[in-house]
Amino acid sequence: NMVYTLKVKADVSVKLVDITGRIIFNRNLGIQSKGEHLYNFSVESNDLINGIYFYSIIANQQVHTGKLIVNK
Repeated sequence: NMVYTLKVKADVSVKLVDITGRIIFNRNLGIQSKGEHLYNFSVESNDLINGIYFYSIIANQQVHTGKLIVNK
């Protein structure tokens, strides 16, 4: 789960890449309101193998990046 806070209303996208830089998942979440939001990666449905991934949340051309560890 990723929690993120928007300071203003924004067009939001989420991207997930593996440690080699390969894009695993890329989705536009649309316009979201100011405030706190939760995005849940469904690990099983994305067929992710165990490992380290990096996610990016892009909102109004600003990028927040974090690490996601999958250990099923």
